[in-house]
Amino acid sequence: MKFSYPPKYPNSQVASTWQNPWEFAIVVTMLKVLNVKKILEIGVGHRDHHGTMKHWEFELFGIDNNIEGYHPNIKKGFSSDFFVVEWAQRNGPYDAVFIDGDHSFEGIANDWFHYSPMAGIIVVHDIDSNQSPPYPTDKGVHSWWSQISQLYDTIEAHAKSPENYGVGIIIK
Repeated sequence: MKFSYPPKYPNSQVASTWQNPWEFAIVVTMLKVLNVKKILEIGVGHRDHHGTMKHWEFELFGIDNNIEGYHPNIKKGFSSDFFVVEWAQRNGPYDAVFIDGDHSFEGIANDWFHYSPMAGIIVVHDIDSNQSPPYPTDKGVHSWWSQISQLYDTIEAHAKSPENYGVGIIIK
């Protein structure tokens, strides 16, 4: 299933997230419809998605190597680090895993390998091939998505705007 629609409101971002607001609204709506309660986010960054999703009463856990300070449900480290994978397993299982970490083909494949067994729903950010910043030249996620989406039932959201990153949801 694919959604493609221009946003009907000004191009202001939801809670300063690196996500098109329309695409993000589709993700949150689908997660609510699928009765998701507990989410692991790979690539928390500045907690943009993390903080925004808390608004919708999800129980959130996150992983990121660049996070500053202490956050009880966020583990600092690379998603490929053994101690990070072990931490995520201890806190799981999850209803969904939101992958927005290393955007290389190897990075997304590694996150899939480690974290997809922890949830029945996997959300992947930046699946569009014509991404705008911050990753305009890295096609790793798009290449990986074009392969994995042939193997599973998926839902995609693509906004027709300069900030179209594309979001894919895999339902295993």
